[in-house]
Amino acid sequence: MLIASAWDAYYAGVEHPFCTATSTALTSRIDRLAPGRAIDLGCGLGRHARHLAESGWSVQAVDFSRVAIEIASTAEGPKVGYHVGDVTRWRPAEPVDLILVSYLHLRIDDLDALLAAARTWLAPGGHLLYLGHAHHVAVDGTGVH
Repeated sequence: MLIASAWDAYYAGVEHPFCTATSTALTSRIDRLAPGRAIDLGCGLGRHARHLAESGWSVQAVDFSRVAIEIASTAEGPKVGYHVGDVTRWRPAEPVDLILVSYLHLRIDDLDALLAAARTWLAPGGHLLYLGHAHHVAVDGTGVH
């Protein structure tokens, strides 16, 4: 599994930090939902968190890379509550209407535990959207073959 310092180094080297290319697999589903309270777990530079906020959602976004959160926090647009934290240990203060987990680099056992916990954070009628990686990423927790 990659550690936060490795992601800090990665994000510090990003030339265009405010990538706006959101995943249409996610946004096509998000855009059909009525806005409410949302969490973006493993938000990276916040592209999906910003999309949610621009669509009227109240958003909390979490990533364990301090650098990613610092960069994401400087983006213009609607307010997003960014938090530096380990998504496997972080918990919301109240139930939410949407939990978004996209391209999160975790070993399969850790991912299963996180998704099981996240289900308990949902308000009645809430949604959990997950967009994952290829099998090798889920098995070893990295993007390296």
